[in-house]
Amino acid sequence: MKKRFYLLLAILSILAPVSVRLGYVLPKQSIVLQEKTYEAGSIGCYIINLDRSTGRMNAMSVLLTQLHLPFHRIAAIDGKQHPEILQDSKLINLEGYADLLKGNIPGSGEAACYLSHVKALETFLESSYEFGFIFEDDVSFSPSELQKLLPLLVDKKELWDICSLQLLAYHPGWDLKIAPLHEYALCLYRRPFWCAGAYLVNRAAAQSLVQKAFPMKMPWDLYYLRFWEFKGQNERMLRFTGIEPSLVRQTYGDSEIENSDSRHKTHTQAPYGSWTYIKGRLFDWATNIWQCFWVYWIYIWIYLGTR
Repeated sequence: MKKRFYLLLAILSILAPVSVRLGYVLPKQSIVLQEKTYEAGSIGCYIINLDRSTGRMNAMSVLLTQLHLPFHRIAAIDGKQHPEILQDSKLINLEGYADLLKGNIPGSGEAACYLSHVKALETFLESSYEFGFIFEDDVSFSPSELQKLLPLLVDKKELWDICSLQLLAYHPGWDLKIAPLHEYALCLYRRPFWCAGAYLVNRAAAQSLVQKAFPMKMPWDLYYLRFWEFKGQNERMLRFTGIEPSLVRQTYGDSEIENSDSRHKTHTQAPYGSWTYIKGRLFDWATNIWQCFWVYWIYIWIYLGTR
């Protein structure tokens, strides 16, 4: 028994610092949240759209007009037209990306998608809206359902900083419901998920995401999920939430921004069992641990606050 105990202790002594190092990988600078006058309860919609994708913008315009909210087109950065962005070390940390993503190197389309989301958030922060609703142009939704849901989300705004309306889970069923929204529920997530096709964000979360965005070390739909590395409203840890069941669907094919070049350069993943591959697996493991830990922390905090 003693040998097993000491072996377990030795393993934990090695894994603990690894989990901390790989669980906190974003720039370490302090996040400074700036106050700006805004219209309480107001929502501005921002659609990320390539200049050459007029059909997608037309389809989104029809939906958003029915939503009766102001919307603004964000001219997406075209990776096909700007492959040089991959060579700018201030924008993209290729070595850091490869370390976390098992040796993969981003394509210019993936980098352009990331930069376009940052551009959308920066545009929102220059506005007087309290909330920004960020859309990629390949989604669809029921305007009537969304109209019913948004006032409920605004009413529960103290519970969230980012609320995604389109998440795809690697492991379904790991959501924790924190508030009912008629036939929907506001949820936290204990395991990784992905997708950034449609999400509501407050000003504090948008500032945090922008301030730590560069250099890019992972795809946007992994970056914006790392809530424990960001600040939310009232200077507390950011709360990332989602709506279940999902209200928004990706129905206009794949993202043309990402597909302007491959998400990852082909055949770049490190061989199975190599040190680079192992580092990527350790990053996944550390992410799972910290996400689960902090989600339960937030869940308990919310539960105690409602007693």
